[in-house]
Amino acid sequence: MSIVQAWIFSIAGIVSTKPTVLKPMGKMKYIASAAALFAFVSVTWVGAFAQDFDRGMRAAESGDFTTAVQEWRPLAVQGHASAQSSLGYMYEFGLGVLQSDVEAADLYRRAADQGLADAQFNLAVMLDQGRGVRLDDAAAAKWYRLAAEQGHVSAQYNLGLMYKWAEGVEKSDAETFEWHRQAALQGHAAAQASLGAMYDSGRGVVQDYLEALAWYRLAAERGHSSSQSYLGDMYAVGLGVTQSNTLAYMWYFISIANGAPEASGGRDRISDRMTPDEISTAQSMARKCVETGYETCE
Repeated sequence: MSIVQAWIFSIAGIVSTKPTVLKPMGKMKYIASAAALFAFVSVTWVGAFAQDFDRGMRAAESGDFTTAVQEWRPLAVQGHASAQSSLGYMYEFGLGVLQSDVEAADLYRRAADQGLADAQFNLAVMLDQGRGVRLDDAAAAKWYRLAAEQGHVSAQYNLGLMYKWAEGVEKSDAETFEWHRQAALQGHAAAQASLGAMYDSGRGVVQDYLEALAWYRLAAERGHSSSQSYLGDMYAVGLGVTQSNTLAYMWYFISIANGAPEASGGRDRISDRMTPDEISTAQSMARKCVETGYETCE
């Protein structure tokens, strides 16, 4: 996927360059939000600023990053938050400028101080990772929270992990659950998987296999490979659902195809209980499930 394609796809959901494995929940956080370049879509801009910003956007979408920077830099100097955030992204990834985490963090901070959620999230990530600024978990948690309170889905997810791992905040499974619930309701697959894991284990919430199954299923239907494996586990032993070797194999098969090799152990164990015809049927079901966009899976 090209950088430009990643920006475009980010409108529908933040692109992460890190895998997310939630059972047990790991420290994999969502990173720099390409949506910074699309901050303008939520605001109605008028006058010369809108024209200059749009010219920069069109240039960036065509791969002419130098022109994009030329259009956005004077707007950033004038204090326009969207231009500051977008220019920060260019510095973070060295697009049309020499790469500089320090410049990126400074620009994100200026936009974040004006309340721009994408900039608040990107600044939090840099503080979380110590890039361009001194590593500061407490400050990262603060900026994640400010963005999360504005509904920024990746900030909600990352803030939940901060509470999970007691990074910059006191450990709180209840807070992890609440922030991941908010992200999950926005369709964030990793957050949905996290809720599934919490209901599955009874961590931060009363154990409920039916709820675990429901959240795993939502994440699985968004292509979350680990959740697909967890669904296989639940069908294999009949937790929250009627036990089914065929459906367990199907979900393990899909999970492996989507890049979760840990599902191979479950597939191998369940296949020992199945006839060749049953395995063939499960594989056909898996192919149909994926081909229909997870609409015809059971």
